[in-house]
Amino acid sequence: MKVLVTGATGFIGSHVVRELLRRDHTVDVLVRPAARFDRLRDEIGRIAVWPVDLLDGPQVDSVVASIGADAAIHLAWYAEPGSYLRDVPRNLASLEAGIRLLRSLAAGSSRRLVLAGTCLESLFHDGDEPVYGAAKRALHDVAASLACPGLNVACAHIFSVFGPGEDPRRAVPAVARALLEGRSVDLGAGARLRDYVFVVDVAAALVTVLESEVVGGIDICSGEPRPLRQVFEQVGRAAAAGHLLRFGARPVVADEDYDAVGDPTALRALGWRPGDSFAGRIDETVAWWRARLRQPAAAG
Repeated sequence: MKVLVTGATGFIGSHVVRELLRRDHTVDVLVRPAARFDRLRDEIGRIAVWPVDLLDGPQVDSVVASIGADAAIHLAWYAEPGSYLRDVPRNLASLEAGIRLLRSLAAGSSRRLVLAGTCLESLFHDGDEPVYGAAKRALHDVAASLACPGLNVACAHIFSVFGPGEDPRRAVPAVARALLEGRSVDLGAGARLRDYVFVVDVAAALVTVLESEVVGGIDICSGEPRPLRQVFEQVGRAAAAGHLLRFGARPVVADEDYDAVGDPTALRALGWRPGDSFAGRIDETVAWWRARLRQPAAAG
C-alpha cells in the first residue's frame, strides 16, 4: 500500500515509518516545514517528504490529492511534556488540523485511516478531564459520524509508551537518566496502574490495525497493567541503581492520579503480540540511554 503518515518525525511516528517500510509499504510523510529528522535519519532516502502546515486547508487538500495514498495513519498532535494535557489552544489547533486532514482524505483516494488516540479518552468522568483526551475523542467522534463512503476509520487508543528515542522529560527516560547519572529520584507511592508498551510493539500494532478491516475503537495495550512502582523498580534494576528511587517523596499530581487498564482482545485477534517481555524491553531502553549518555554530544 501507499501510506500517508503524519507525525512521522515523532517518537511513535518514526517507529511507525520503519515498521511500514519493513512490511514493504510505500511511505509518504507530511511534516512541519521546520521539522527535524533526527529520529528518521537512516530512513530519509526511503520515504517521500511533504512539508506542509496541517492547518492550511488548501495546501493539505492539494498535497493529499497529489500523494494519492491508499491509506493513512494520523499521529501528529501537540505533545509537549508538562503542558500537553491542559493546553487548550494547542489541543484545539491539533483537533482542527485533524478534521482538515480527515476532510482531505475523505475527498481523495484513501480507503483506510488509523487515528492515533489515547487511553485518556475514556478515563475521566468527573468534569475535570484534560482537554488532550477530550480533543482526541472529539476527532474520533467526528470521523465516526462522517461515515465517508469507502473510508474505513479505526481509532487506536494508545496506552503508556516507552522506548529508545522518547522525549527525555517523560517518566521512564527521566527516571532512567537520573539513575544512570547517580541522582536520586523523588516519586509518588507508585500504586496507580499503567499498561506500558514498548514503542516498537506499538508501531507494529498500529500497522497491523491499518492492514486489517477493524473500524471504531481499539486499545493498543499489552493487557498486563502493573503498578508504577513496579515499572520504576524494573528501571532501577536495569540501571543497577534501584536504591536511588525514593517512593512516597513526591506529592500526588491530580493529572496522574488514575489507573489505565485496557483490553487487548481485539488487537490480539489480529495476531499482534509484544516482541519481548516487559523486563527485556526495559533493559533494552535503559541500555539505549546508557549508550546515549556516554556520547560526548549527549553529555554536553
